[in-house]
Amino acid sequence: MKRSIFIFIALTASSSAFAGWGFDWTNPKQARCIESSMKPETQGCVQRESGDSFTGDSGPFLACKRESGEVLQFCSKEVCQAQLEAMLANGDEE
Repeated sequence: MKRSIFIFIALTASSSAFAGWGFDWTNPKQARCIESSMKPETQGCVQRESGDSFTGDSGPFLACKRESGEVLQFCSKEVCQAQLEAMLANGDEE
């Protein structure tokens, strides 16, 4: 019983760490931070480490492939906005 409770808590904590804000980085001209609730176990989602972000200090985030692009999802609106602004400032636009 104790083990199943621990597993449930661990899964809940890891999933809630990614509930937050994201944007489609493959479409920079229309990119904006929107509330997103994708989870690490969502098909097409891969957890990325902080160093893979546009600023290098976002903390872990999700990269989720979609039919029309790839959504990067961060832990908060503020982190999302900082990543979006860094992407745009660096000229990472198509």
